Amino acid sequence: MQIAIISVIGFFGLWGVVFFVCLLSAPGKLDVDRLAEIDSQASTNTELRKQLEGLEEQAKKDPIEEHKKQRVRQWLEVLQAEQRNFVEALHTQGEMEIDPALAHKRPEFYGTIEAGRARGFIAERHEMRGPFGFRMIRISPDYAAAFYKVLHIEK
Repeated sequence: MQIAIISVIGFFGLWGVVFFVCLLSAPGKLDVDRLAEIDSQASTNTELRKQLEGLEEQAKKDPIEEHKKQRVRQWLEVLQAEQRNFVEALHTQGEMEIDPALAHKRPEFYGTIEAGRARGFIAERHEMRGPFGFRMIRISPDYAAAFYKVLHIEK
């Protein structure tokens, strides 16, 4: 019976020693593992942040939009001040009615309209109201953002 009591006391004694040793050492091991996991996540986050910055730069400099802005800028540089003001007014108003019968009175405006239409900058819409109808012009939706950036942001 004494051997059984000594064995039980020895078992619980060793169990208590192991319990307290693990109680003291386990948090340190868990902290080391957690710190390693945080460091790996931080490096992953840094890499993702760099990729995101690169994508934001590419989004800012969309090659198609840059090409459109360059075409608009080149066309506006060629125009005279009065013609440029007409294009700015067209962009600001959104849509204007034009009468081809009056083209001989203001040929510079109608020349500007035809040049813009040939380049794809100006869109035209015909409405058949009344006996002859009328024509409406506006900046093409494809180039509206480019005109806005060139006329208002990069001024």
